[in-house]
Amino acid sequence: MIDPSLSRLRRLRVGDPKLCDVNALRADPTEDEPSLCDVNALRAEPDDGPEEFADTPDDPSLCDVNALRADLNEEASDDPTPLDIWGDTFLAPELTPDMLPDVIANYAWDEAARIGVDPACIAIPMLGVCAAGLDDINRIQHMTKNTRWSERACLWLGAMGPPSSRKTPSLESAVEPAKIVQKKWRKEDNIAMAQYLRALDEWKRNKEGDEPIRPPPRRLITTDYTMESLQDILIDNERGILIYTDELVGYISGLDAYKQTKGKDRSAALELFNGNDLPVDRKGVSKYVPNWSACVIGGIQDDKMKQIAGSLAVDGMLARFALFKTGAMKRGEDRKPNMEAIADYLSMYQTLVTQYETEPVRLSEDAYKWRDDVIEITEALADDPSLSSAFRSHAGKLIGIWARLTLTLHAIKCSAAGQPINRPVSEETAKQTRDLIVKFFVPHELAIYADLFNGSGETPDDVKWIAGHILAHNLDVITERDVYRATREYQNERHRVMPALKALECLGWLEGMQDSKRKPIYKVNPTVHSAYAERRQIEKENRLDTATKMARARSVIKRK
Repeated sequence: MIDPSLSRLRRLRVGDPKLCDVNALRADPTEDEPSLCDVNALRAEPDDGPEEFADTPDDPSLCDVNALRADLNEEASDDPTPLDIWGDTFLAPELTPDMLPDVIANYAWDEAARIGVDPACIAIPMLGVCAAGLDDINRIQHMTKNTRWSERACLWLGAMGPPSSRKTPSLESAVEPAKIVQKKWRKEDNIAMAQYLRALDEWKRNKEGDEPIRPPPRRLITTDYTMESLQDILIDNERGILIYTDELVGYISGLDAYKQTKGKDRSAALELFNGNDLPVDRKGVSKYVPNWSACVIGGIQDDKMKQIAGSLAVDGMLARFALFKTGAMKRGEDRKPNMEAIADYLSMYQTLVTQYETEPVRLSEDAYKWRDDVIEITEALADDPSLSSAFRSHAGKLIGIWARLTLTLHAIKCSAAGQPINRPVSEETAKQTRDLIVKFFVPHELAIYADLFNGSGETPDDVKWIAGHILAHNLDVITERDVYRATREYQNERHRVMPALKALECLGWLEGMQDSKRKPIYKVNPTVHSAYAERRQIEKENRLDTATKMARARSVIKRK
């Protein structure tokens, strides 16, 4: 069954109050990693020079927000154009450097080129790392008069892609500064704890003065934990923490909400997104977590997401994530890293973790129009009944996610400049976060949700394959036998073909007829070849690429 939401896809073309003393951090590098902690040393290392970052040309069909609004508000009509059944025809926007602060773009594009991944696989997790590094005391008030709605920089970000898409090196690259700072903190905290224990022994012997206060062990990130241990971590770290994992399925499946024996992990995990206090009163245990808050970043395989998407949509877990599809991998460039970009990222992060403002950050006067832009678009998406309820639930959270992204980008820019964040958010920053939402996340998420919630079974993938076959070979008629002969996949599973052809008939692609022997034959709607000319080229290239890879693999195997 093809979900009615696909009709929507056709219409939419589209701590310390002072700043960090970086010199002090440079003066106290870890003994075993001086090249990582010494920012000047990083900058001084020989380099081939900064990379040129060419912006990916904007696709007007994706980036013209006025056209998007017009499509969103357009009344349903009897459009003879066959339905766009992919969802990725218009949903292939690339993340471009102009959507990001320079310190993020410079580092992400350089690392991505050497690793051989889509720059978004590094840049988007970097935003999560920075959001988690910013103390939750810092908030943004994104309305002019409503002082009771403010947001902290808490982001849940997920990259969806196939297996072996180099998620691990991409995440490690993004998280590196947090690991460096946390390692330095641990050494300092170990010294402070030793001093505390000596002072405590002294106090117990003499009983003079006040009892020494235990220094809290500071943390920025965690990867292996239980909800109980996370409570203890956050009791000592009211600033919040980053949870990151190569596979978000592991994070999600570890919650008892998705086990047969259910407890309270489910609701507790969901509350990490909101950041409220958490009283814990169980038999023999009484705790109070002042700020139950965590950012989450990670990757997830497409097929594994499909297996759990339904349960995630029910409780709102999926709606909390800003998702994107990873781009194609390529061979990494064997060249020296841009040490200036690495040093800038580390220096910025070292400053960012010390930003501390008790008064909320506000928008500049010119920034509000971009907030209003996001509201208009996301409200239209949330109200569109042709979209899946799961996506509409997510769309309802996008204005809050926009505010959190805005605070994150604002803090990154201020920290890169060595400035406090107690200044209005610029129009440029507000526009960048609007572009991240409207030009990048929303198009990707429309494709992801359409793929996850377009019905059950194999029919949707079969529909897409046959439609691509029609375009790639410029067919004007097609039969069951044509599909069997086109690929071995269907020769032993012929039961899959007819439902897909029937679905394409319902979607306006085909007209069912009978040949002289009264066998079914399908006439192709000629409009598909003009309406999806660009898609035809994509399908031809994909099939040629697949054939080339198969031939190369067979050649290598024969040589062995």
